[in-house]
Amino acid sequence: MTTMSNARLPQEILDYIVDFLHNEPWWLKRCCLVAKSWVPRTRKHIFNKIDIASLDDLEAWWKVFPDPNSSPGHYARTLFFLSVRSIFSGVAGGCSLVRPFSNVVRLVISCAGEFPTFTSSRFLELICSLPLLEDVELEADGIREDGDDGPVFQPRASPPLTGCLALNLADGIEPVTRGLLALPDGIHFRQFLCTWRYEEEHQWVTALVERCSHTLESVQIDRKEHSSAASIDLSSATKLREVTFWFDYEAGWITNALKTILPEHRDLQEILICVYPSRDSSADDPVDSKKVVGEEVYERWMDLDDLLVQLWESHAVRTKLLVERKAGKVYRIVTGLLPEMMERGIIQPETYAEHNNIF
Repeated sequence: MTTMSNARLPQEILDYIVDFLHNEPWWLKRCCLVAKSWVPRTRKHIFNKIDIASLDDLEAWWKVFPDPNSSPGHYARTLFFLSVRSIFSGVAGGCSLVRPFSNVVRLVISCAGEFPTFTSSRFLELICSLPLLEDVELEADGIREDGDDGPVFQPRASPPLTGCLALNLADGIEPVTRGLLALPDGIHFRQFLCTWRYEEEHQWVTALVERCSHTLESVQIDRKEHSSAASIDLSSATKLREVTFWFDYEAGWITNALKTILPEHRDLQEILICVYPSRDSSADDPVDSKKVVGEEVYERWMDLDDLLVQLWESHAVRTKLLVERKAGKVYRIVTGLLPEMMERGIIQPETYAEHNNIF
């Protein structure tokens, strides 16, 4: 007869219980102390995301888990670097660094403000050392072209790269884009987020869109410069379902980008227009939209208004307008720049806080 002291729940029930605590690290650590049978499932959640803020963090990891084969690093799905410079200066090559984290599918590098920046070759070495990698998010002051930092990394194979690519590089995206485009197995991202700062970068943004044209479903562009002369070409990405534009009042480049939308873009369902004007918009007095933005910019808004109506009529594309919370003057300015859209009730105004599918 089975006594209560010897009774055991089936392992799948124990795992199910532990899964409820996946966002409770304090309780997960205590679950590890209950019994050996609880340890694997709790480690799956405890080590799901690994944050490495400095070389000291990395050395501490190796000290506690010296054997990569038995390291809990194989539970990690997200690898988050906050100080790439210090890590790369203390570790010879990406392969030795990430060997315990072979099951990582999301790589996040956030090292803005660090100097000197690392090279594109070292960045690609890190990416290619993660065989299951799908998502890449990179925020840095820049990535340098390869120089006298050692031999240029030549990958023989590359990971799937089927998720999200997010680039926010103060010095421009050219070096990292060149490397990504040269990967032997290609890139297959479904989502592309980019902060675009320089006029000449439009060709690299377009190149990334073209290379992922067979998989790309969502594009989000944050334009930091306001010239309307250059824009991105979306004609190749016929599987797009959503396009998001962040910008100040200058809308000419958005019109140019949307003009590349072809009849083949039948999957396109939503266009998000996100306005974050740098000009003072705190006053509540009545505004004349044309006077605020100027004659030339106003005409480009009229072009955008006409184009959005055409896209709605031909594709039934839904358009949303996102503005700052409590920015009443901004709302009146922008809606005044899209008179046809507003009159037809096509556009749906929201605030950033109300919409959660943004940067």
